[in-house]
Amino acid sequence: MRSPESFFAGNRFGGVKSVEPISTGLSGAGVYAVTTDAGEFFLRLSAQGQEGFDEMLATLNLAAREGIAPKVVFADDNAGAVVTEKVIGIPIGAALAQPGVRQHVLRSVAETLGSLHAIPAPHLPVMEPSLGQSIWDQQSRRDGFPTWAKPSGACVMSGGTALAKDQRRVFSHNDANPANLIWDGSRVWMVDWERAALAHPYIDLATFSVFAVLPDEDALGLLSVQERSPILVEQREMFLLLLNYVRAIYGAVFLRLIPDLTVVEFAEREKTPTLPECYGLIGKGSLELRTPAGQALLGAAILRQVDQA
Repeated sequence: MRSPESFFAGNRFGGVKSVEPISTGLSGAGVYAVTTDAGEFFLRLSAQGQEGFDEMLATLNLAAREGIAPKVVFADDNAGAVVTEKVIGIPIGAALAQPGVRQHVLRSVAETLGSLHAIPAPHLPVMEPSLGQSIWDQQSRRDGFPTWAKPSGACVMSGGTALAKDQRRVFSHNDANPANLIWDGSRVWMVDWERAALAHPYIDLATFSVFAVLPDEDALGLLSVQERSPILVEQREMFLLLLNYVRAIYGAVFLRLIPDLTVVEFAEREKTPTLPECYGLIGKGSLELRTPAGQALLGAAILRQVDQA
């Protein structure tokens, strides 16, 4: 296996001064912050190697040309490696915790998503609604899946039905959780483009809103910014439907990471920690997302947000 330093040729980058692993995210990719004589960069090594790499790279370059993703400076498709310029900034979650800039950050997220969705990208694959239903079906049928969460399957079905009827599809990031957004002090950048595809224009904002734990009305306000127009009743209903759809799917996705759900003890819904409480535990170092217990707790916390009424 090649070392991170081996992707930084001396005739192009000079000497490598430091390599710092970055442990955010659960995609399995190896991510490093690398400082060289030529500047600061991010190196991402795909967990899938060459599989889908060319498509991801084309997508990343497209977003970078529009100033939404960092510029690509080097790529090795054989190794599934891509080096981008390093965005100097802070995680979006840290920015949102600052009252003085929170509203500016939220507006920038919505504006960035609107700009992304406006980029023509007919070559991208389509994110099929059946994928979400398949994930839900597989996980909810497993032994150990929390019984109280099973009624959320109705939200998956209704969301999938609505997506099948509304055929609008745009260039989407498809994993717009705060871990993949960086605030540079004036605007938002998006990283980790491995799941980019054509998807419904509300999915990215719904994903962000779920993980940022935004009240529904605040999320709808951002939708108006993203769409650059007032939100009509039918648009409101669609977005709220997709919020619950995304909550159920992402909850199932986290539980999918656990090989055996029966080894995890799930609390009742009312006793399950909320997502903000989970974030607090992560900040204290008492919740580790790379363990079954941590994945189960976060998945259950997301499922708890589903409005099952």
